[in-house]
Amino acid sequence: MSSRVLSFLPSPPPNKPPRYRSPALRLLGLQRLRARRLYRRVAVRVTLFGGWVWFAAGSLIGFEAFEILFGSFALAPECLPVVILGLALTWYFRSHLRRSWRRIRAYRRIKRMRRRRSSPAPSEGALRGPVQQPLDGRS
Repeated sequence: MSSRVLSFLPSPPPNKPPRYRSPALRLLGLQRLRARRLYRRVAVRVTLFGGWVWFAAGSLIGFEAFEILFGSFALAPECLPVVILGLALTWYFRSHLRRSWRRIRAYRRIKRMRRRRSSPAPSEGALRGPVQQPLDGRS
């Protein structure tokens, strides 16, 4: 009786294992796993970004002021994410602005040092300044 019920299923070839899946099913499973991995990666990044936003906004204005900010948005809570994101972006770009300014200053310093090195050396007398006479009157 059982052979009649399962007779419509194709039997696997003798040289393949009984749990063999067709290439289409294996590809579908692989795509499912890739989609799950992509979803997890995006979820982790969004979570980390959310935590970073709160930390950046709090460190920019101080956590005591951050508490006051929460209290002031009790009447309009829909604006709170925009304000927090703005504070976080201000904090982020402030650090990048500082880093860029330091790079520009270092580049200018190196350029100035190279210019001084490449300019002709002044005479030795010019380095010491005017020649002074000894105090006892001898020359």
